[in-house]
Amino acid sequence: MHHYTMCGLDNVYLENGYVQKDTEDGPVVSIEDLDGLHRAIANDIADKKGRLTGRELRFLRSVLRLSQQKTRRAHRLPTRNGHTVGERRPDPAGG
Repeated sequence: MHHYTMCGLDNVYLENGYVQKDTEDGPVVSIEDLDGLHRAIANDIADKKGRLTGRELRFLRSVLRLSQQKTRRAHRLPTRNGHTVGERRPDPAGG
């Protein structure tokens, strides 16, 4: 089982559809159908009950190729504190 974090989500684990190879630099994972995987993840997020997390919204925006501005306008959402939908906010601690 592979913990797939390259999509920006913490809760995606792959049972199949990938190949892991050992190299001089360590293990490397290759996804067999990346577009299909991202569509499947997007469908699961779309079927989710309740509110989306910021990471889920960013993932959907990337799959759908929507800018923050287009997403905000489509859902009639205002900007808040200069930040738009699904944007990473600066860490107040400076990190």
